[in-house]
Amino acid sequence: GFPQAPGAAAARDATAQRGLPVAVSAVRGPTAARTSFPGETLRVISDDAWGITTIFQEAESEHYAGKLAVAEVILTRTRNKFRSDGSVAGTVLRDRQFSGWNAQAKNRTRSARLDDGDAIVQECIKAWAEAKTGTATVAGAEFYVNLSIVKPEWIKELRFVKKVGAHSFYARKV
Repeated sequence: GFPQAPGAAAARDATAQRGLPVAVSAVRGPTAARTSFPGETLRVISDDAWGITTIFQEAESEHYAGKLAVAEVILTRTRNKFRSDGSVAGTVLRDRQFSGWNAQAKNRTRSARLDDGDAIVQECIKAWAEAKTGTATVAGAEFYVNLSIVKPEWIKELRFVKKVGAHSFYARKV
């Protein structure tokens, strides 16, 4: 591994005990940093960060169940490699799949500055961690939409799963 900055081990251990992604400073250039769970591949932005940020963008105003349902969709698409390369980043950043990443999204830049001390962000972190354990709030749904905003034609080809908060969740027909 990389040499760690003074105090990094204690900070990492405290963060890991809270069940959050671990940020460890590395001495490999002036501002190098690493965010990962122990044993995870080094990425500048972890899949956990992509997932949590996307939940925030898509379900910030939803109750916890809505955040959990969005997390499940992200993980289901990733696992099934549906409109995805099999990574969370490759899933959420796919063009026109998760509206929070679209160029015109109003909160895209704001979401890049999330603070894990924020109560809503904490809910997103909790929902992401719980969904990774294999929850089934929306039973394999790979799509969701807020029908009060848009009524897309593509839902006609899908099976309705469940409504959670403002979002209606859908799965491919078998």
